[in-house]
Amino acid sequence: MRRASSPPSWKRCGGRDRAPAAVRAMRRVRPPASVRRRAERVPAAAGDGGARRALPLALDLGLRHLRTRRSRLLSSAAWAGLGSVALGVTAMTTSMALMSGYTETLLEKMLIGGALIVIPVGQPEGVDELPVRLAALPEVEAVSRSLLVQGSLQSAAAGREAAAVDVHLRGVEPRLAGPLGAGAPNDLPARDGRPGVRLGAGLAERLGVGVGEPVRLVVLDLHRGARFRYRTLEVAATFETGFALFDREYAVMDIGELERLTGGLPFYEVTTGSARSIDGVRDELNRRLGDDYLVRDWRQSSPGLFTALRVQKWALFLLLGLIVVVSTFNVAAALLVLVRERTREIGVLLALGASPRVLRRSFLIAGLAVAVGGCVAGVAGGALVAWAVSDLGLLSFDAGVAEIYFVDRIPLRLRPPDLAAVLGFTLIVTSAACWWPLQRMRRISPAEALRFE
Repeated sequence: MRRASSPPSWKRCGGRDRAPAAVRAMRRVRPPASVRRRAERVPAAAGDGGARRALPLALDLGLRHLRTRRSRLLSSAAWAGLGSVALGVTAMTTSMALMSGYTETLLEKMLIGGALIVIPVGQPEGVDELPVRLAALPEVEAVSRSLLVQGSLQSAAAGREAAAVDVHLRGVEPRLAGPLGAGAPNDLPARDGRPGVRLGAGLAERLGVGVGEPVRLVVLDLHRGARFRYRTLEVAATFETGFALFDREYAVMDIGELERLTGGLPFYEVTTGSARSIDGVRDELNRRLGDDYLVRDWRQSSPGLFTALRVQKWALFLLLGLIVVVSTFNVAAALLVLVRERTREIGVLLALGASPRVLRRSFLIAGLAVAVGGCVAGVAGGALVAWAVSDLGLLSFDAGVAEIYFVDRIPLRLRPPDLAAVLGFTLIVTSAACWWPLQRMRRISPAEALRFE
């Protein structure tokens, strides 16, 4: 007769259950059915292939870690991490939008005077046909003949003592419109033998003159033996571009009159459709015109300015990135609290055969979920700040401050490359901060995790 197998020795001790603590805990704790089914499919020593197959399990566990409501400490740590990341991302997004808006506004204001300048070298052949050749390019919107010289203006009104002011005199064709053009064909009329001139609003204020009042012009005539020429002009109109250099130092008059006074050599201004097409148009003009013409743009006249702006932009990025670095400590602390409170569940899942790599990945997903939530809130906060500053005109300056920053108003503009840099930096730093709590989880074994259960 076959004898039945005897029960384990710890079940025959006076009818009392003397099973090890780990076994008793396994009886009481039953993970969710979905977790049990997925854990059964994961090999105990899963390699790369097993980890890839178990990725849905890691995602499910990571989301379950965040949805729990049993621990106030974990909830507080997670919200603190999310809020600190959101604050850092908001600061970085706002600073990048500020620098991008300032740089683009400055470039747009500078391009009011013409995107590109084509200067003949010597007396090349076919210079009279140059406007037609330039206008043939598809990106070119307008071509005009201009002249730029330096001189001084002084109020010529009777009984008024005023100091002379150094100015940039811009000679334009009567048909040229725009803030630095003649405006309309009759905007620069000659009255009583006095040619008309348009002054920047800041320049008119410095001279203390208004529309219809006379001003005295002094220029150097280099064409006729380097002597000073004097002429009385009448203020026909004023203009305001928002660019302090133009508004405070520029005066516009007819190019024919300015040529007769100074004998200067004119050049050609090329207006493009957008600031982004300047580089392509400049390269194409250099290829077509060769060495007979010099092609320049306003950025080349101030290379140090835009280089300094780029350096300042990324210096602010790194400086404010320290806020994000500090905020990742809160995310790491939340993850550490999560690991400590889930030690029992970790032991159960390891005993069921779950891969340690899958469990570590689940906690990494939980930490990155907090970071992603902070990024979304931070970008929303940065967009709100940019809208408020731009639409409400919070960064508007008076004439004195505008002379320092060159513009009287700075809008904030969010650009996709800037947002990508901020979000990528935040996620990389957060992933690095999650490394230490995950290393702590590596030392957890099922026996130690369930030792006192």
